[in-house]
Amino acid sequence: MDPLVLEQHLKWSKEANIGLWIAAFFAANGDSDVVLRSTILPELKDIKVSLLYDMEYRINASDGWNLTNVQHDVAHMCSYYFGQDRYFSLNKRAVVFVKMTRIWYNHGILSAIVDAMRSTAWEHGYDLYLVGDQIWGNAPTNAKLPSICYARCGDQL
Repeated sequence: MDPLVLEQHLKWSKEANIGLWIAAFFAANGDSDVVLRSTILPELKDIKVSLLYDMEYRINASDGWNLTNVQHDVAHMCSYYFGQDRYFSLNKRAVVFVKMTRIWYNHGILSAIVDAMRSTAWEHGYDLYLVGDQIWGNAPTNAKLPSICYARCGDQL
């Protein structure tokens, strides 16, 4: 990562009074994880960070929706993120945004994913506050997590 790009984004964040960066997380030790841990986190100072967990390529129907990768990733998050002062938490609960909850809910596995994430974090001494990224649809009422719902506007431009 170009240090000047990071420096400029930090400057803009300070000017705009932004105190939280939500960073994409695809897999333990993946490119985004390595850059975040080695380059970005050490520079954040007054800015908190939270992860947006994108598990699109971590689970799939062909392996019976096996959640082993999800459990491994959450264990990694516990080891490298949740205990840091700069990691965003609410009432001592590490906040993780979960991408594409609509898809997982429609496949009938969202509750299992939420349970796996929470139990894995709990085994490592952390309590999670999960927020669903519920784009293009209403939040499911029984999904065990609050959701951020977006208005569909891309096709109106």
